Amino acid sequence: MRTYLIPIIVVLFFYSCKKDAIPAKITEVIKPIEIFEYGFKLNDFEVINDTIKTGESFGVIMDRHHVLYPKINKIASSIKDTFDVRRVRSGKPYTILASKDSLTKAQVFIYKHNKIDATIINFKDSTINAYTYKKPIQTRKKDNGCCKLKLFCNYG
Repeated sequence: MRTYLIPIIVVLFFYSCKKDAIPAKITEVIKPIEIFEYGFKLNDFEVINDTIKTGESFGVIMDRHHVLYPKINKIASSIKDTFDVRRVRSGKPYTILASKDSLTKAQVFIYKHNKIDATIINFKDSTINAYTYKKPIQTRKKDNGCCKLKLFCNYG
């Protein structure tokens, strides 16, 4: 009996180890959403948002983002008719669009004067461009929810 039992157990063991077919997982490739702001496709850059701190200047900010001093001097001298780099104020927000490589070298500097106006300095290529940008504004007339009876309405 024992001689028959061991081969039967071995056969059942190998028979139970049969691999089941695993169904292939269906994966769907989702395209990243393309984000455009200030006329640039932000997916192509590393976006750095920050605020100018007390004592910081344009040169200090650019040096921190791997722009060399001769290039900073060239930028400041070529855009002085559009934007005076001495006029950057502490507490104002700015955005730097940097390259996505390991250096993350700054390529575009966006100085936000207020929520609508900004100055964009593009020094990505060998040419240096500076221009002002106005954010598009939508005006909407809001219904103040005034009551239907004009008798009790304070808004006429």
